[in-house]
This record gives sequence, C-alpha cells and structure tokens, in this order.
Amino acid sequence: MQSKLIYILLIATALLLSACNNDVFVDHPDMGDDENIILQSPFDNSTHYFKPSDIDRISVYHSEMCRHVLITPEGVVKTDEEGHEVEVNPAEGGKVDIMGPACQLTVDVDSRGVITIANSENYSRIPFTAKVILFNGEMYRTIKVEVQPGRQFNVQFTIIDTDKQAQMQFREIVEGVMTYNNNTDSEQVIAIKPYQGAMTNAMILFSDNCDKMLNLKEAPEMELVTASPDSMLHYDGRKLALTPELQRLPLLDAGREVRYRLPAHTKVRFTRTLLYVKLNVPFIIYATHPEYESEQYEFHASLGVIDPIDFKLEYEIVE
Repeated sequence: MQSKLIYILLIATALLLSACNNDVFVDHPDMGDDENIILQSPFDNSTHYFKPSDIDRISVYHSEMCRHVLITPEGVVKTDEEGHEVEVNPAEGGKVDIMGPACQLTVDVDSRGVITIANSENYSRIPFTAKVILFNGEMYRTIKVEVQPGRQFNVQFTIIDTDKQAQMQFREIVEGVMTYNNNTDSEQVIAIKPYQGAMTNAMILFSDNCDKMLNLKEAPEMELVTASPDSMLHYDGRKLALTPELQRLPLLDAGREVRYRLPAHTKVRFTRTLLYVKLNVPFIIYATHPEYESEQYEFHASLGVIDPIDFKLEYEIVE
C-alpha cells in the first residue's frame, strides 16, 4: 500500500513538474494569427489586442508616397519625411499619423495592450496599404491594413499661379529645305505652308501625384497657355484635357500659306526655320470633394509647352 502511494505521488509530481516546465521554458508565447483588415470609409476603425510583456517592439510600415509623424505619450513629435517604417515601444505606446497627398491613417498603440487603427482617408484610385507588425524575438504577428479608394475631388476650374514665375526659352530650329522648279516660259505663283506638319506638344505635371486624387474624367478642359515672340504669355483659344498624358495639338495657323512668284526657267531652294517657345507655367487647380462640398481645395501643377510660334523662310536661286 505504501509503495503504491509513493508511486502515485511520483507520477503526480512528474506531471506537475512537466506542466510547470512547459509554462516557464516556452520559447515564445502564442502570438495569435495574422490579421487582414479592410477600411471602407473614414468612419471605419479596427481594434486589436496584445500582451505588452510578450512584445519586444511594434513596427508600422506604410507606402513610400506618404510620410509619418510619431507622437509619444509625453507629447514628443518625431517626423520622418522619407522613411517608411516607424517603431513604437509597446511599453510606452504612441500614436503614428501617416499622411500623404492622397492618404491618411492613424495607428494608436496603448501601452495597456490595445492597438486602434482609424482615421483612414484614401482619395486615390488604388488601395492604400500599411502593416503593423508585433515582434517577440524571432516570432511576429502581422496586421495588414488596406484602405479602399474613396470618392475623388471634382475639378471646378484652373488658373495660372501668379505667385510663381513662368519659365520661358526660345529656340530656332531648321525644319527642312524645299526646292521648286519653274521650267515654263512664264512666271508661276507657288504657295508654301511654313507650319506644315508642325504641332504643339503639351504635358501637365501634377505636384505630389495629385492627379490620383482628382476626378479627371469629368474635369473641365483648361485653356492652353503659350507665348509670343515678345515673351508675353497669352491664351490662344486652344483647349487641353486635364491629364498627365502628352497632348499634341494642331496649330491655329496650320493652314497658313506664303505665296512666292517664281520667275520662268528658275529653280529656287527655300529653307524653313521655325521659332519654338518652351514654357513651364505653374497653375492652381481648384476642386471640391463630394463629402465636403462647401470647402474648396487647391492642388498645384505645372503646364509644359513646346510651341512653334513664328517662322522664317530663306531662299536662294539655284539655277
């Protein structure tokens, strides 16, 4: 009987020691499953929990087009204009505000073990993504965040930014040589189109990728800005689509003709030279958002133009 009692005590002790050993010598606690969350609107939020004593550090990753601001519990603000990762001490906590031209997201880490993801905005046409990673040694748990695209800004009108200087250059380019023969016994009148084949090239460069925030499909056209040989900016009535793509526009004087009297039995060679102006004109886009129609927002862009604005015809009698 006594030996049986000792045997039972030994088994009980072994089981107890085994249970204690599993609790004390475990390499890593259960980190939990990875999570994927989707935020559809600024009013959506998501809450996640962790055990502070189990977490070494918390990292927040975000898109490279954004920047972040880390605000510590003591009110210390740390700004990173270029980095795309920020670490939060889980024992202290902190709030990470992610901001970009088309996105916004807040990751709030409470030192008591609560992570709140909220205040999301996404005005672009593609989802904005971020990740919150909780580390314990080599183990980690990932919270993937996807902020769905929201409604874009509606363009109202554009205007030249008079606070910024337009850049302007002029250059003459020889466009070709044309030869005409008059083998007859009488004078002939020939017509030369100096702008034949010439086009205006225009491209809009949107600052901070703001074209991704604008409803360009329904945006009104903007007037083309060009310059005269005396360096004066003006509108000439041609219109541009508000798009980042290259636009080639026909000239207003594309059909212009210059007539020349070619004497009998004469061969004449004409050299055509076009004067181009190269412009970079800053302008402002004024827009409203469907959710905040009473507010007017400004976006900045610049218009690049290469425009043939004058010509020169030089001739010589060959025969």
